[in-house]
Amino acid sequence: MLSQKGSCDLSRRRFISQVLPVCSLACLGCSGQLLGFSPSLSKALQKPKHKFDKEFPMKLTIKQLATFMYTRDYIPLLRFLSEEIGKDKFFELLKEHAADKGLEMGKMMAKRAGGNDFAALKKTFSPNSPVFKDTLTFTVTEDSEKAYEIKVTECLTASVFLEAKAADFGWATVCYGDYAMATGFNPKIRMVRDKTLLQGDAYCNHRYLWEA
Repeated sequence: MLSQKGSCDLSRRRFISQVLPVCSLACLGCSGQLLGFSPSLSKALQKPKHKFDKEFPMKLTIKQLATFMYTRDYIPLLRFLSEEIGKDKFFELLKEHAADKGLEMGKMMAKRAGGNDFAALKKTFSPNSPVFKDTLTFTVTEDSEKAYEIKVTECLTASVFLEAKAADFGWATVCYGDYAMATGFNPKIRMVRDKTLLQGDAYCNHRYLWEA
């Protein structure tokens, strides 16, 4: 059994990175692109086939895949660790981890966009962008020189965590990283938000501010 003292003297960041499964690293801050697979993971999936790389025999929807990834081991692991470490401390660790991965994801998104100015962010978060077309439903509610706001009414990741009655874990591991993701895209961009689906609201209001 783990003790609240720590997990063998690992630092907080090293601990959270080692105990959380790969799916959390892949999903944070970018549920589009089929749950945010990184370039390195995508490349690994294209390597010469081994028997372990045999094609999965079942056809799954994106929702079924996300549900399998999150609910089979990941959410049960979060619940176990929360009980062992203590909920307050564990949630601080999750948020710290989410911020770190969100920052990395923002940098990666800017690189893929070919730029990190405000126009590039707007293009990335456009309803017409292929990045989120299968995982989010949203509309643009403000588009000005200094502000860009979207209203998310459907989110694949949120729906999975809500159905698993694990909304608090979803908010800490996914939603919290959105703030750092905006900064990672460009330090001059700040995101503000006071509503999220995972906190019981009818929508998420992501508002990006250009502070150049």
